[in-house]
Amino acid sequence: LEGHEFDESDINRQFQSYRTLGISESNTRPIVVDARHGFTIGKEVRDRMAKDTKLLFSAAAVVGNSLSTRIVINFLNSFYDFGLPIKLFDNEQDALTWARRYA
Repeated sequence: LEGHEFDESDINRQFQSYRTLGISESNTRPIVVDARHGFTIGKEVRDRMAKDTKLLFSAAAVVGNSLSTRIVINFLNSFYDFGLPIKLFDNEQDALTWARRYA
């Protein structure tokens, strides 16, 4: 969603969807995030993601093709401890190849 600001309800809905797919604390999986369309994340959501992401995911590959996405991902990696490897990619194929190592 171009320009969408993720809020607590978005994160709750996404985490519930992942759990419905069988992803859990005892069955983590890598995730590939498409960040090519611009979005914002408020502080409360960033804090929640930093706390809970490692409970469901073994790694996060982020696909982004803009300077602003790179800045946001570098900021998140510098100031938040997600407890899992996070890497930024220019294309989806490279992101998928990298993420499969954590399956």
